[in-house]
Amino acid sequence: MAKQQIKTGKLADPVGHYSQALAVPAKGVLVFVSGMTARGADGKVVGVGDVEEQTRQVCENIRTALEAAGGERTSSKGTILCTFNRRCPR
Repeated sequence: MAKQQIKTGKLADPVGHYSQALAVPAKGVLVFVSGMTARGADGKVVGVGDVEEQTRQVCENIRTALEAAGGERTSSKGTILCTFNRRCPR
């Protein structure tokens, strides 16, 4: 299996030339998700002004991308790196 670009209609199309996720064969399959935002499937930002709601949406989007690549919540491991703007109140 060569690397596979993951695309699902359950997520908004990425901006630019990005993928929703990328699956790469290894010992198992590695799935890379990067630059996920708080956009719903309709492309609109969810929870404008609410960092907690936006964080929930980002995590839901990551889960959706992993499932589209064949992953399951019970068998997936990951590292999430979040960066926040200094103007964020929380």
